[in-house]
Amino acid sequence: MNVPSFLRHPVTLYLFGCVLLLFSAFLLAEHAAAVRQFTTLTFPLAAEIPSLERRLRVLEDQVQAAELQAMLAEAAEEEAVRVFVFPSDPAVPRLVAFFDVLRDDLLSQRLLLDMSELTVGEASGVADSPDFRRVPLSLTARLRPGGLERVLWFLDHAGAVTVADVLLPEEIDLLLLRAEEENPSSIVALEQFLSTDVLRYVREPKPFEEQVQRSLVGDGFRVAFAGVRDGYLATARSFLGGRFGMALEKERLWPLRAMRILRSDVRMDGDVHHLSLDFEAYSRAES
Repeated sequence: MNVPSFLRHPVTLYLFGCVLLLFSAFLLAEHAAAVRQFTTLTFPLAAEIPSLERRLRVLEDQVQAAELQAMLAEAAEEEAVRVFVFPSDPAVPRLVAFFDVLRDDLLSQRLLLDMSELTVGEASGVADSPDFRRVPLSLTARLRPGGLERVLWFLDHAGAVTVADVLLPEEIDLLLLRAEEENPSSIVALEQFLSTDVLRYVREPKPFEEQVQRSLVGDGFRVAFAGVRDGYLATARSFLGGRFGMALEKERLWPLRAMRILRSDVRMDGDVHHLSLDFEAYSRAES
């Protein structure tokens, strides 16, 4: 093949060599930049790996601790239900003692004019639930405004053991939804709060509330939690707190046995509520 003479000229060859040299220098510079970029990205990541591993171990320990605490809380709740909410003995001395303490508390707050002794009937089986027995109960009372609300609240929340037990199901669902939207892993903290013994909570609510609020800080959860805290939980704190709650805890009168209102008759006389109640308390049937 004949190569044109100008390509064989020394000047042309020199210029061509310079071009190749410049191109090689460009490639070397690009390679060096790529190495520097890789080093810049890799070394910090490598340095962070031990820290990330430590954080992972801490999170794993926290999850395990939370799971253990949840298991213990669940076991304690089941024991409370078995011993107090659905006891095997149909006798109702704890209920009689509870209404005595409630009567004294209402009188001290001038919310009660008088209350009858608790009338206790004979225990019988439950037709559609052979594993349970029921005891018919009745009482009458004359109450000032506020007193009627308290009496009915305690009957409505008979058997309540945890914070969740004094909330509406839709309130719990909303809290869980907002927690899941913000950070699914923080649901553990919310579940711990909901499973807290309600008497422990009303005695000193702030630490329990702050613990869950540290884990969930989003506006959606904050608004939902404030609604619950200032609503049904505020009522629970008012009714179960103070000296009355301390008396219940000291005498082990809470949780109440599971009960159901059969008839509630209220007649007004000025600002006095005349209350007549028929209800029944449940127990486990003896095998």
